[in-house]
Formats: sequence, C-alpha cells, structure tokens
Amino acid sequence: MSSSTRVLIGVLLVGGVGCDGDGDPASPRPDAALPDAATPPDGEPPADATPPPPDAGACAVPPTETWSGTATRSNGYYPDTISAVVTWQRTATDGCLDSYSVTGLATYGYAIPGALCAQSVEPATHEVLVTDGGRLTVDRTVAPASYLGVAATRWELTWHCLFQDGTTVDQTFLGGGTWLDAAGRIGAAGIEGEYEIDDDVACGPSGVPPCTYTWSFTPG
Repeated sequence: MSSSTRVLIGVLLVGGVGCDGDGDPASPRPDAALPDAATPPDGEPPADATPPPPDAGACAVPPTETWSGTATRSNGYYPDTISAVVTWQRTATDGCLDSYSVTGLATYGYAIPGALCAQSVEPATHEVLVTDGGRLTVDRTVAPASYLGVAATRWELTWHCLFQDGTTVDQTFLGGGTWLDAAGRIGAAGIEGEYEIDDDVACGPSGVPPCTYTWSFTPG
C-alpha cells in the first residue's frame, strides 16, 4: 500500500465517516449521537409530571373527623323557629379543605300571632338527612382554620288550631327551613357563633325576619 493511500485512510477514520458494504458513506445510528429529547436533565421532573398531593403536615392545623352540636334559627316577632341537633362527618379533603355531610334531628315550631286557639304542628320533628344537602367546609390553610356552613331541613306537616269550644282548624304545608347560615374562624371552643338578620332580609329560603342564627359544634 502506498503512503498516499495510508494517509487517505487515516483521514477518513479520524473524520468518523464509515462506509457500508456498497462503498457509500454509512448513515449514523439514530440513537448514537442524538440525545433523547424527552429525558430531562438529572434532578429535574418532566414538564408534564403531575405534582404529588400536598403533605398533610403542610396544613396549618390537623383535620377533625366529626363536629357535633346544635344550630338554631329563632324569629323575633313571628313564631317560626327551627333547631337541629346534628353531627357533621368529614367525607372528603382537597389539599387543606375539608368537606362534611350532616345527619341528625330537626325540630320546628310555628304559630300565628294573635290566633285565639292552642296551636301546634305535627310532626314537629324530622330526621336531618345527607340528601338534604347541608354543607360544612373547613379551610385549614391558615390557623385558626375558617369555616362556612349552610343547611336546611323541610318536611310536610300539619298546623293545628284548637279553639276553646273544641273545634279545630288544620292546615298542611311544607314546614321547617334553614337552620344554619354560618361563617367564621374556629375558636378554642370549636365552631360557634351568632348571626342576626334585620327586617329587610329574608331568613333563608323560608322564615320571616327579623331572626337570629346561632350555632355551636365541638369535635367528636
């Protein structure tokens, strides 16, 4: 082999160009020199990776499984009052936001002012059901945690008006109504507060103003 041939071969080898069996330059392997564009640099997650759920320890306070207590809507002038003894059960948590459903028993009182008869309603009580749609949410992002709650229970009942001569007047209608309309911060005693409504605002979907909402729920 001549010296000029050896030089040419050396140049080809140094330049990294090979030949296939037909003498044409060989194509580079597609995975030999090109980096994998989908592989992120070491220590960095892929751009479309789903972030992990927040650690429970990231919330300002731990969750409470149940809240139990009473809530009442009382009317100042018109006897139209409903109260409920209930338990709120935690059903879901999204980050630091807890959602609760409610069960318990509601009691309703109704009367027409000035009626010259003994008045009562039947049935005066009704079960508070999850399907009634009562809602309580607790936000534990900061301490003290904040809460927001609204609940109502309605059922068909009969109002009785018994006169002294023994005659009665009965009327059947949908009674009950809103017994919780609450918002605030959770204090040392739990979820509690009072909210007064004046003459210009209706007391929930049913209820004659003025009225006052009061509520008190403690853990467990």
